[in-house]
Amino acid sequence: GGAALKRWCPANKRMQTLSLPILLLLGDLGPTTIQQPYQFAEDNSTNYPPVLWEELRQKFDSHDLPEGQLAPFRLFTNLARMHPFTATAILAYRSELPTPQADHRLLMPTMHAFAAPFERYLNYLVHMPDAQPLDQNPVALAGLQLLNVNYQVNVNAENAVVALMSIDTGPAIVSSRLEEHPLLAPYSTPDPGEHIAAYIDRMDIDVDRKSSSRFFIAELDQNRYLGTDPALQVRGHRVWHQRAELDLEVTAPCFARLSYTYAPHLEVRVNDRATTPFRTAAGFIVVPLETGLNRIALQPLLSPLRLTLLGLDILLLAAGAGALVWSRRKT
Repeated sequence: GGAALKRWCPANKRMQTLSLPILLLLGDLGPTTIQQPYQFAEDNSTNYPPVLWEELRQKFDSHDLPEGQLAPFRLFTNLARMHPFTATAILAYRSELPTPQADHRLLMPTMHAFAAPFERYLNYLVHMPDAQPLDQNPVALAGLQLLNVNYQVNVNAENAVVALMSIDTGPAIVSSRLEEHPLLAPYSTPDPGEHIAAYIDRMDIDVDRKSSSRFFIAELDQNRYLGTDPALQVRGHRVWHQRAELDLEVTAPCFARLSYTYAPHLEVRVNDRATTPFRTAAGFIVVPLETGLNRIALQPLLSPLRLTLLGLDILLLAAGAGALVWSRRKT
């Protein structure tokens, strides 16, 4: 681009021509930077004590994983009054564990529809008078199972870590029944998350068996019931930045709800066959499984828009390189 401007723009107008894209860039980034809520009006420091990192290191060491792989489970926390940017970023960075938490307004719909209200529900439970431990709350345990969370950091109102809870979850649960349900509304008000608790409770999840009485599916033509009582064994779960593989063994035909977000340009393969997944009301993937071992692979694909932009970038790069070579030959 610079070579093209140098070649075809008069010398006295080159600076004016370059000023326009610079001003447009500042006009785009300036308001975006100013509007981001980097801090709250009230005190919201993130006080994770050093003992937390030591306890996590004793439970999990990322160096034990094969090169390039991520942990096949996740870390979660209630935020109390901590800022979501700093709290979740520090936790993920120091623990080296993936997390389903982020600023839900900017990322996937499941953040807005499920993870964020579930965090508010956990926050509500932790701060109840005479609160019972989360590992004794069946809805809390079921929600953590749905997110494949093995470590839950509980934080009190004074931003002091009260407990690191360890549980055994998996990347999938199974059911023989699908029921139609509209997509969960993105609740913008800071409610304590009762609606998500009711949604989880209606799924009737057995955390030990990794099974559910029903999955709620968006845009389902008709309810489906296979009449089976499947049992699930997770034989393998491997995760990379751009791919996930699951080996799920079931005792009967069923549906598996995965702890991965549905996306329109995500390739889902079951036993090496491309499959069109169902989308749950909370925005997660459900696939049908046959009796026996099922190998599932998830991998993102470039959308048509990204392919178009990539092609445009390549054309502009080639045009700029050609203009640079041509201008040097002229001189």
